[in-house]
This record gives sequence, C-alpha cells and structure tokens, in this order.
Amino acid sequence: MRNLDGYRSKARSMTRTEFLAEHGEPVFVPTKILTGGIHKGQNRARNATMMHVDRYSNVNPLKSSRAMSLEPAGSRQSRRDGLMIGRSADCAVTIADYTISKSHAVWRPGRFPRPATLEDLGSSNGTWLNGEKLNKAAPKPIKSGDTVRFGRIVVDFLSAKDFYERLRSGKL
Repeated sequence: MRNLDGYRSKARSMTRTEFLAEHGEPVFVPTKILTGGIHKGQNRARNATMMHVDRYSNVNPLKSSRAMSLEPAGSRQSRRDGLMIGRSADCAVTIADYTISKSHAVWRPGRFPRPATLEDLGSSNGTWLNGEKLNKAAPKPIKSGDTVRFGRIVVDFLSAKDFYERLRSGKL
C-alpha cells in the first residue's frame, strides 16, 4: 500500500500524462470497514466467518493514508498472470485484517477484448463485487468505479485515469 498524500501531491504537480506514465496501475482505495459479529462454524479449528455486517464505519478517503496499487510484489508474481490479494506478505496487495484470508482473491488485468477480472480463492469471509458475493474460482469482470469487499474491508476499484481525476478534484 502506498501513501495517498504522496499520490495527491504528485497529481497536483504533474500533468495527467506524466502521472499515468509514472503511476499507470489501477488501485483499490479503502472506503468502509464493516462491523458485526464473528460466527464460529461447526469446525472450530477453521477460521471464523464474519456475519451480520449491516453496520459500518466510514473510512474518510481524505484522511485515509493508503491506496493499494495493483502492481507485482517483487519477482514472485507477474501482473499478466494475476495479482494475489490477501493477508500474507507474499501477496501483491496485502491487507492486514483478521477477516482477510492469507490468499483471499486474485485480480487479473484485462486484455482487449477481455475485461479485468476478480476471483475469490475460497476465502473464509468472502469477496463481494458490487454487493454480489463471488463464488470460489469463478472470475467476474471488474471495471473502474466498482465497489469490492474483502472480508470486512470495502474498497473502490479505480483505473489509473479515474484515480488521477479523483485526486485532482479533491474527492480523495
């Protein structure tokens, strides 16, 4: 995750073309953290599953300090093959939260004419795309402006162009 303040200052000092040349990757920007109870299933040795998540606390994007850039972490992952999202330090996008599985989901970039996709990897607390829970190993198309939920963490998925525009307009 990178600091939003750094992105903001660069967006103010650069043209759109310069910014996109340096930061051309899509991002996840946190917007909410859901609250609710934890339900321990029949098999207590497994991870707990989140339930009753109808309340939330807003994450103010203006005060939020991080954006999750979708770029490979080291040489272990190739952007072309998809980027792992999860709690593990080996993931390209690491979210340190108890409701996130070690290997939670994978994002794959699109290549014309195929769109970018998001796929749940059988996470304990699920992955949602625009309010719809994703089935394990069933990739769904994702586009800029979509809302994604990993466990209790809600994020907006933004293309690099939309990210730049929101930074410049003061919406982030």
